[in-house]
Amino acid sequence: MALAPVQKLLTPEDLARVLGIPRLQIIRQSRAGRIPAIKIGKAYRYRATTIDAWLESQETRGTQ
Repeated sequence: MALAPVQKLLTPEDLARVLGIPRLQIIRQSRAGRIPAIKIGKAYRYRATTIDAWLESQETRGTQ
């Protein structure tokens, strides 16, 4: 049985850099369930594809 390739997971530091917000805010939002995360022991990790989809769902559209 072959395993599917595993994509590189982002750290809170990586995600903070991408989003331009503090690392601590990333961790707090992850704990609260507001940012989709994978918890491995005490560490949070993030799939880039999941974050991309989550960001799209967070977009607000102006009213017309």
